[in-house]
Order: sequence, then C-alpha cells, then structure tokens
Amino acid sequence: MAINIQGLPPGSLRNAPSMPWRPPQRLLGPLAPGFVIPANDTNGVVVACAGSGRIRVVAKVSAAGTLRLRWLLADHVTTVTPPASNPADPGTALVAATELVIDVAANPGHAYLEVAIVNGAGASTVSYIDVFQTPYSN
Repeated sequence: MAINIQGLPPGSLRNAPSMPWRPPQRLLGPLAPGFVIPANDTNGVVVACAGSGRIRVVAKVSAAGTLRLRWLLADHVTTVTPPASNPADPGTALVAATELVIDVAANPGHAYLEVAIVNGAGASTVSYIDVFQTPYSN
C-alpha cells in the first residue's frame, strides 16, 4: 500500500493565487487520465482553491474505490476533512466505470483542497478527474 499525493514542490511559493474562479481543470500527475492506481493505494493532487466559493469534483475510474476531499491548512501539511454537511465527508464511494459528481457548496476560506482516490482491492485506471470552481457558494 502506497500513498502518493502530489502537493507543492519544495521551495515553491506557499501562497495560493487568489482567483474567484478558474476554468475547468483536469487533474494530472497521479490522477491523470490513463494513470493506473495499484490495489489499496491512495493517489491525490492538491488543488489551489483560494477565493472560490463552490467547488465541484467530477471523477470516473475503472474500479471501485473512494473519492476523498480534504482541506489543506496554511502549514501545507495538516489536512482537515470537510464538514459533515459536505457530501464527501469522509469519502464517497466510487462505482466502477460510473461518473461521480461531488459539490462542495461553500469553501470556508481554505486555499487548497486535496483530491484523492483511495483505491479498493483491485487496480484502477483513471478515466478523468475534473475540478470546477465558481466565485459564489450555494
């Protein structure tokens, strides 16, 4: 079992760009389309979300697993699970070859969101994982 979270590169700026929205973002690195996640591994990417109100994550993978969303705090190490009212708390089941859409209705002011796939018992191929952000919460 391995945990592969693509975060901030060493020596990079530690402040998130403050934009009220971003164009749709297809995640790359360990969550890129076609990437194979071995059985029982966790792969993730840190997404800048400062200034965004509502965040939507759309995911599709080839095998069952869990989509996990966690806020990354200012120290860029500590993670916090979104509040219980969030549908992705503490994780949402991914059904094989089925698109999953999760809405985070309100960003409480965090600058980064960790998007991760916690894989199940078999290897899984990523079809896509997209992140959409708007300036207004619901």
